[in-house]
Amino acid sequence: MYSVADKMERTLREVLPEAIALRRAIHRNPDLSGEETSTVEKVLAFLQDSPLSFRRTERGNALVANLGGDDGERLAFRGDMDALPLREETGLPYASEDLRAMHACGHDFHTAILAGTAKILSQICPDPCRPLRFLFQPSEEDSPRGGSRTLIEMGALEKVSALYGLHLWPELCLGEVATKRGPLMAASDRLTVRIDGVGSHAASPHRGIDALTASAYVATAVQSLLSRRIDPFEPVVLTFGRIEGGDRYNVLAHSVSMEGTCRTFSPDVRDFMEREISGLSCSVAQGMGARCSVEYERGYPALMNDSELAESFLRDRERLLPHLKAIDAERPSMIAEDFSFMAAQVPSLFFWLGCRPAERPLASFPSLHSSRFVPDEAVLEKGLRLFCFLALR
Repeated sequence: MYSVADKMERTLREVLPEAIALRRAIHRNPDLSGEETSTVEKVLAFLQDSPLSFRRTERGNALVANLGGDDGERLAFRGDMDALPLREETGLPYASEDLRAMHACGHDFHTAILAGTAKILSQICPDPCRPLRFLFQPSEEDSPRGGSRTLIEMGALEKVSALYGLHLWPELCLGEVATKRGPLMAASDRLTVRIDGVGSHAASPHRGIDALTASAYVATAVQSLLSRRIDPFEPVVLTFGRIEGGDRYNVLAHSVSMEGTCRTFSPDVRDFMEREISGLSCSVAQGMGARCSVEYERGYPALMNDSELAESFLRDRERLLPHLKAIDAERPSMIAEDFSFMAAQVPSLFFWLGCRPAERPLASFPSLHSSRFVPDEAVLEKGLRLFCFLALR
């Protein structure tokens, strides 16, 4: 008689080629945030002969699949589906056919791993004693709102006692999976600083108020908040990624706009940065005769792993071997993830799944959000093993 482990291994081997084909189809035809209906259709076709029941949003770009009865608490697994607005430069035979979009963050893998897990488990235990739920989420890249709120609003977390998610992680080698207790990924906020001066001929700067020079001082001054006003042991990142202003090389800029992001973990530090960025920016600009306004938009909160789930997983890590090496993440990442909204609602555990071939140095491997990002496709099998392990243990 086959054991559950034997049956899982046999079923995984049968489903794996189908999951790979699904991932490649999604990669070839990516959907941007809010447009994931064709990806949902591919998932439904992949799972059409399974005993799962389905719910979709009215727009059809979010999907919840249930395995088992409605009674009792259930385990849930989440995968995000959206691509990024990038033109792919990988040269893959199944590269994106849409020049405006590419799966440069691994969400095609996340979707295929989740769909493959649902298919494997529905064949192994079509009527599990503990019901399971699979959440196919849109718009993870659509910061600051994110798509996890769509699932929350449709009741996807009702009766969920534990929620699991993962993200491909090029900092880790293929076969490694990492997590940790408490904070794993940062809160991400967006800010826009607008500085208004008075234009004049560049040869007569004293007749105007140079918004461009004022913006340079503001950008420099706010960095002092990190180095002189925040505890050095509190992780904070403040980055301006875009600046726009001026009309001509020989005309004083009358207006400048700067856009950036602030990343934190502590709610108190987050409040401090929102308050002080605005106050300091306006003070510096005013001191140079300019006017200043700051729009600070809160995005994803910090992703907090449930300590009990993390400790339980890390205690059981040896049972994952030899297929996966489970490690305790040394430190959190300043990257944000909208899984955090759901983790604030139910006990949750999020993983980083290594996707870089061991022989490739990290320095030469394209990062997340790169137009040349090509994870090792064998990571799909690793993700299936991880999720199936969490469901069956």
